[in-house]
Amino acid sequence: LELTTELRAAMFTNNTRAGRAGSTTPVFDRFVGACRAAITKLEQGADQVIL
Repeated sequence: LELTTELRAAMFTNNTRAGRAGSTTPVFDRFVGACRAAITKLEQGADQVIL
């Protein structure tokens, strides 16, 4: 997915490649949850699991 600079800035307190892993925010958590929910919905009724 292509994310805007503004969205990345909202998702991390340290928005550098090295710093992002340990600096996630609640916006990141909600984004990940929404992505996972969308994938789960697509998988329902499908014969294959999307990885």
